[in-house]
Amino acid sequence: MPTLISLLSYGFAFYFLSLVVKNIPINIAYAIWSGVGIILMTVISVFVFHNPINVPTVLGILFITLGVILVDLFGVSH
Repeated sequence: MPTLISLLSYGFAFYFLSLVVKNIPINIAYAIWSGVGIILMTVISVFVFHNPINVPTVLGILFITLGVILVDLFGVSH
């Protein structure tokens, strides 16, 4: 059952990503999609699974967020 749920979730995620790239460039869409995914998984692991968070993790999330912002602002659309 968990495998089926995971496969369906990936299917929905890729379907909605394909809808988004019709309106915005793929580099911006993928940067946002992957950045938000990493941040959400970190937040879920801290609050749901009570995993500890440390300074390198927070710095990594800040760098990811900064990277997504830089791609959005200064990325060249093809």
